[in-house]
Amino acid sequence: QGDVGAGKTFVAALAAAHVCEAGAQVAIMAPTEILARQHKISLGAFLAPANLTVEALTGRDKGKQRAAILSGLADGHIDVLSIYGLDDRYRGVFNERRVVFMNSEDMKERGFVAKQVVTITSQYNGVIRQADAFKIVPYNIPRNCCATYFPEANVLVPIDSYAHTAKTPSSKSVIVKIEGV
Repeated sequence: QGDVGAGKTFVAALAAAHVCEAGAQVAIMAPTEILARQHKISLGAFLAPANLTVEALTGRDKGKQRAAILSGLADGHIDVLSIYGLDDRYRGVFNERRVVFMNSEDMKERGFVAKQVVTITSQYNGVIRQADAFKIVPYNIPRNCCATYFPEANVLVPIDSYAHTAKTPSSKSVIVKIEGV
């Protein structure tokens, strides 16, 4: 199911060990920078008895630190790499995750321009939630809809509003208001 404590990291470690035993390296895509760094610790602990080296690489790693990680990967000293990046080449977003995707016509209608910094607000059961400093990105999305990355926009999701069958937070449909800063 993927709940906290369900054993996802342990299963990933077992799979990684199997792949490394076959002579290959493993890359694990992490959904957040924090989780990529946690993978380095937790997977490292699971895989240390097998003498496997785990590292994390994120979009914030620069200069000598980044070069050392990439060198270790290239020369085979790193067996497992947990990765988190700030780029979304598919959507044309680089070095940024605090973005809100909007239909170009909606942007014009509301007086917004590309890369404008905005605040996103949601309200549920009288509680107002706010996500600050998001940049608008024009994107081919249906009119009167917007989209953003998670967990950057988690603050907008009410924890007491659930999907009917899955009982997960209703993050796929949150009514928001977007205002320029």
